[in-house]
Amino acid sequence: LFLVTLIEPGAGFDESFRDARVAEFQAEESTARDRVAGAAGSGLVGAFRNIATQMIPTNPVQAAAEGQLLPLISFSILLGVAITVAGPGGRPLAQLFDSLLTVIMKLVDWILWLAPLGVFALMAASVAKIGMGALVGPLSKYVATVLTGLGIHGFVVLPLVLYLFTRRNPYRYLHQMRAALMTALGTDSSSATLPVTIESAETQGQCSRRAARFVLPLGATINMDGTALYEAVAVVFLFQSFGIPLGGTELAIIVITATLAAVGAAGIPSAGLFTMVIVVEAVNASLGGDKQLPISAVGIILGIDRLLDMCRTVVNVWGDAVGAKIISRIAPDDPDPASVPI
Repeated sequence: LFLVTLIEPGAGFDESFRDARVAEFQAEESTARDRVAGAAGSGLVGAFRNIATQMIPTNPVQAAAEGQLLPLISFSILLGVAITVAGPGGRPLAQLFDSLLTVIMKLVDWILWLAPLGVFALMAASVAKIGMGALVGPLSKYVATVLTGLGIHGFVVLPLVLYLFTRRNPYRYLHQMRAALMTALGTDSSSATLPVTIESAETQGQCSRRAARFVLPLGATINMDGTALYEAVAVVFLFQSFGIPLGGTELAIIVITATLAAVGAAGIPSAGLFTMVIVVEAVNASLGGDKQLPISAVGIILGIDRLLDMCRTVVNVWGDAVGAKIISRIAPDDPDPASVPI
């Protein structure tokens, strides 16, 4: 918020470019409203309700197939508690899951050999679709503001937090997590990157299995720090482009609602786009009167959303990895019984 308020990328924005993009997205406005309303309502209360309803799976198998991690994690916690309470009777099921994870991680090892080629192909396709004109044209200040904010958070704030809690070199750990970060850049999904993130954290990053296998799946669902940062900058930019001033109250609402919307975005397709509607409507409700931002204004940034989404996904995954490393100090693995002297 400090960067977007200081730089003001939306001030003096090209009105012809703005109006053209808004008109293109006008037909999608009702769809965006319907999908957010169907997810659990809009505004601050809707964001809370969205998180609560997504935590309870109606069908765990369907949630797994659709990549809805938040309800899947809730079910997994209950299942793990039940297996533990069952004692010896639940041990074969626990061993089955452990063996399945070992096999999946071996498949991930093989896939990583092709990851650099795949990441390059995905990035090339995205840049070709967006076009360089959008990056050096009216949206250049907006793109620069978002990337600067993500860069400060990813290369300064998170490494500082990691160093303060672990007293380890954060940039060495960043290098160790490079496979997961490159995969996040190419796949544009924290959930799709999760197996690679776990593998990199446990092997190269030397995180404890206990911390990595709990923190990383949970973080891939609710620790969307890059997404929250992006949505806050994007919403302020949109209001600036329409010449609508925002006060301290509106900025506070953006911070709270963007954070909650990012957490609750797990079960919504095209989450970054549709959860932004929640933030916009919360600010509109605070402003009242005639100064309202149309939801179709999101169309202004739609063309370059893919590229910025790739970058914020990298920050999301890096934040998860930092959390796993910190928790590894609190929850280390139990020593191997064979290595303990008698």
